[in-house]
Amino acid sequence: MTNGSRDDLFQAAASRVAPSIVLSLYARGGTDGERDAVVGLYEDYVKRWGDHLRWFAEDETGRYRAFEERAAQYPARAVDRDRAALRRDIRWVAYGGNHRHDASGWKFKSTLRSSPEAVSALDHVSASWPIGPEAPGYEEALEVALIWGRRCPFRFGYAGFSLQVSEEHEQMTAKLVYDLAMRFQGLEIHCPGTTALCCQTQMKSVNWLTLVSNEMLTPRYTGPLIGHVGGIDVLRANLSPEILLHPIRDGVLIQAGPEPLLGDVNRGETLPLYREVAKVLKPIRMSTHWPFFGILTANDWMTRFDR
Repeated sequence: MTNGSRDDLFQAAASRVAPSIVLSLYARGGTDGERDAVVGLYEDYVKRWGDHLRWFAEDETGRYRAFEERAAQYPARAVDRDRAALRRDIRWVAYGGNHRHDASGWKFKSTLRSSPEAVSALDHVSASWPIGPEAPGYEEALEVALIWGRRCPFRFGYAGFSLQVSEEHEQMTAKLVYDLAMRFQGLEIHCPGTTALCCQTQMKSVNWLTLVSNEMLTPRYTGPLIGHVGGIDVLRANLSPEILLHPIRDGVLIQAGPEPLLGDVNRGETLPLYREVAKVLKPIRMSTHWPFFGILTANDWMTRFDR
């Protein structure tokens, strides 16, 4: 990533969105084991970077409040409570920022569904970190992705540059996020709730790190909406040596280069390794997506690596 590209991104983002590294996993949920694993990821995030978190909200009250010890313990308590009670969705978000409405690169957000039969949506968990000298480096982001990918059963996931927006101002900043992502093609347009609803049989997209389960690589059934790629040996045979493959729980983490890239089209940055991963995984990638933030068409961004 060139310094010029990063400077341009920060200037364009201003104070309305927060450039970040995002890591997001999507799982077929509804089991205690998966829920416990996600709670463990949250506790790991809080242990590592909880000092940067300022605000917390969950569905039970619907209120944003200051992040404190009770907020750190909420997911574990909610999961334990629901083991013997009527199960329901568990949602929470913790994030930084001086004010509740600030966009912050420090963020952890998750939705755990009540059961796999109750709704046609995946569980999701995402974490982000700011970009900058005081934030976790790319090696640490890779380390966390590997640790989390080995702890939590998942279908697919991704990690790379993204833009975090205010929890209260998503639609106000949606057009800015979309325009920046079309220029900086390494940016992930991150709408985990929407992705969890629409990516049932195929994965969303690829990025610097792409996590894919064996279940998705080699599904038991292939039909008009379900492609077939093959296992890790097939991936290795069809990807350049610069692209690293890391075995993780029930799947593989694909690393497209030593660090994430922005892919500034105005500077001719074409992201060849990202495009290579996208080509190999095309049979199981979605070419369309429900509207981002409920208002913006997603198709041009979803197919950016195919043009």
